[in-house]
Amino acid sequence: MWSAERGRHFPIRYVTHAGKAYQKHIRELMLERRAWYRSTNPLELKLLCCFPDDRGRDLDNVVKVLQDSLMNGEVFVSDTQVKVLEVREGPRMRPGVVFVTLREIVPDKAENLLWIKAPGA
Repeated sequence: MWSAERGRHFPIRYVTHAGKAYQKHIRELMLERRAWYRSTNPLELKLLCCFPDDRGRDLDNVVKVLQDSLMNGEVFVSDTQVKVLEVREGPRMRPGVVFVTLREIVPDKAENLLWIKAPGA
């Protein structure tokens, strides 16, 4: 879309009605559980995705939807805060469920480099 005010084209984020309903549901769950935080500090996000059946699913597609929903659900300010991300597929559960663990982290540059070094190096 062209913006005369900005003098350039910019993308429009489109969220489907189902996506908006999901984000609203997440926001209501977070308010009900008093899980809002709204810190601007870096975060570690762990997801355990328990799908209801054996159909093939992409874990990376789950991540973006959940991050956007948690952000819109007032849990954190921006998905750019997520500096550590762990996603795993769990056992089958009906109905499907995603367990979310969110932890505020204090960055340590030396520690950030340790995890990438080869063992014994």
